[in-house]
Amino acid sequence: MGNTGVIQDLIVGNTGVIEVLVKDIIEVIEALVLNITGAIEVLVIGITSIVKVLAMDFTGVLEFLVTTAKSRMLTLLCACFLLGSTAASSVQSRLSSYAGEYGAGGGTAFSFSNEQLNGPISGLRIRENPSHVIGIQIQYGGTWGPYYGNPSGTLFEVLLHRGENITQVSGKVASYVNELVFVTSRGRIFKFGQPSGNSFNDFPLFEGTSLRYISGRYSSVLHSIGFHWGVQPSCYYCKQGSK
Repeated sequence: MGNTGVIQDLIVGNTGVIEVLVKDIIEVIEALVLNITGAIEVLVIGITSIVKVLAMDFTGVLEFLVTTAKSRMLTLLCACFLLGSTAASSVQSRLSSYAGEYGAGGGTAFSFSNEQLNGPISGLRIRENPSHVIGIQIQYGGTWGPYYGNPSGTLFEVLLHRGENITQVSGKVASYVNELVFVTSRGRIFKFGQPSGNSFNDFPLFEGTSLRYISGRYSSVLHSIGFHWGVQPSCYYCKQGSK
C-alpha cells in the first residue's frame, strides 16, 4: 500500500513530463511512417522505371532478332540462288568442251557461234589450194553462214544427212591450216587440204555431244582453227546420229 501511494504521487507529479514524452514518441512514429511511405513511393517509381527500360530493351532485342532473321533469310535465298546458278553452270560446262585453236596467230578472228542458233550443222564448204585450206563456210539447219577465207581455189561442198553429226576433226597445221579431216556419227570421212605439218586430233569430251561451231583466224588462208563441242538443238537427232 505504501509503494502504491508513492507511485501515484510520482505519476501525479510528473504528468506533464509523461504527456510530453508520449507526444514525442507519437511524433517520432509519425515521422517514421512518413519516411517509410516516401521510401516505398521512391521504390515503386524506381521499379516502374526499371520495368519500362526493360520493356524498351526487350522491344529492341525483338526488333534486332527480327532484322537479323530477315537478313539471314535474304542471305540464305541469295546463297540458294548462287548455288542454283553454279549448279546450272556446272551442268552446262559438262555439256560443252573446247580445246583451243590449232595453228599460228595472225589474220582476222572469225566464229560461227551466232549461226549455230539456226539449228544443227547440216553442211560444209571448204576451199583449198595445193598447200593449204584457204576458206570455210558452214550450213546450219539449211541456212549457210558467212564465208571466211580466200574466194579462189577449189571449192568442196558436203551435206550431212538428217541426224548426222560431226564427232571428230583431225588434221595438220604449220604456219597455216594445211589439212582438215571431218568424221561423222555415221562413219563418213571428209578430207580437205594437204597432209603436211604437225598433226592434231580433236573430239568432244562428253557423251552425246558433237561439233556445234568452228572459230579461228583467217586472211587469204586459214591461220588457225578451233572446234566447239556441245549438245545439238534437237536431242532426238543427237541420239539418232550417235547410233
